[in-house]
Amino acid sequence: MGSWSVLIVLLCYLALLFALAFWAERNTANRWIKNPYVYALSLAVYCSAWTYYGSVGVAANSGIDFLTIYLGPVIALPLWMFIMTRIIKIAKNNKIASIADFVSLRYGNDRQLGALIAIICIFGIVPYISLQLKAVSETFQLLSGSTQTADNIFSDTTFYISLLLAVFIAFFGTLATDASRSRRGLITTVAFESIIKLVFFLVIGSYVCFALFDSPKDIYNQAALLEGFESLVTFKGLNHGISWFYTIMLSFLAIFLLPRQFHVAVVENEDPKYIKKAIWFFSLYLLLFNIFVFYIAFAGKLSLGTGVNPDYYSLLLPLAEGNTGLALMVFIGGFSDVISMVVVSTLALSTLVSYNLLIPYGLLDRLFQTNPETNTRYIRNVRRVSIFVLVVTAYLFYYYFSSQLSLFSLGLIAFVIIAQLAPSFFLGLFWNRGTATGS
Repeated sequence: MGSWSVLIVLLCYLALLFALAFWAERNTANRWIKNPYVYALSLAVYCSAWTYYGSVGVAANSGIDFLTIYLGPVIALPLWMFIMTRIIKIAKNNKIASIADFVSLRYGNDRQLGALIAIICIFGIVPYISLQLKAVSETFQLLSGSTQTADNIFSDTTFYISLLLAVFIAFFGTLATDASRSRRGLITTVAFESIIKLVFFLVIGSYVCFALFDSPKDIYNQAALLEGFESLVTFKGLNHGISWFYTIMLSFLAIFLLPRQFHVAVVENEDPKYIKKAIWFFSLYLLLFNIFVFYIAFAGKLSLGTGVNPDYYSLLLPLAEGNTGLALMVFIGGFSDVISMVVVSTLALSTLVSYNLLIPYGLLDRLFQTNPETNTRYIRNVRRVSIFVLVVTAYLFYYYFSSQLSLFSLGLIAFVIIAQLAPSFFLGLFWNRGTATGS
């Protein structure tokens, strides 16, 4: 499939998302938009390219270790009835727009603490966004059959896709100056993409299990003959168990602390009663997303060998069979994963940059000197510039630094950095006497 053909399909898909977001913004009271299922599906922004592609790669190389990234959220979700309900109540009463605002509020509205939280989030999430762009670039080359690398930034298709995403975020993410308000257009598209990526992943899993092989049991039986199979499906002793524990803890914290998760779970929540339905619905979503991971991984090892990147087995398997249509479907599913993560993460980070760094430490005096209408336009422009700077920075990180890093390693680094927020976040949530200075 040629590069231009793939690019045209991507542009058509982006146009569909623009149309859907525009319709949702005009019909915010519609029952198809304002309901607990849209909220629950928006939580699936947790499933990024790391889930869609990286989990298969981890399963192929490390076996059942891929489950640790999902066990943490599943363990955390039942606690949401108590913890997340409390977080949402505090956030709505104080018009909280970001995790930095939430933490600084619990320690006396300390400006410096909010700035520190924002900086930590930027360092943790910008490389994570670059991971998504890396997945788009590599899968685009696989699907289009292109073997040439871009000579410079301006000849790289991923650069222009990044700019289109920045335009999308800047337009629909800054319609309202109040960052604590819900953005129904964006959230509706995220929910739609959550359906697309799950359905398409289930389709490729079914194709692998029942078209390329006789059944999941057939894949398992053939994979059992491979060298090292036993080590992939069993624990390797105490050290392996400790590794599982720490990775599960990181994912447990991530479902609370990742800026994109805080945004969809807290800022975009319109009714705390949605939490009850989201707990079981999102848990079911994660279960369905992992049904075929193991089988796709071993089907790839059996059919494609070790000469290709296992992260992309789900795309390479239909390509190897000449099934370009199915491969394009898989690519669109992965692209949906990327868009939802990049959109929500960039929106959340732009709020942090604008309200916790730029405005308090450089633009506050100017806002005091002008009228409210001018301030509204000024703040909106600051946020739009922040969005473009963040997306371009993530692209540059991908272009210059991420080529040698795997989806799993970049994702895990982001989880580790964000986990540093845990003590201040949870202590502040339950301890009202804490101060930013610790006194």
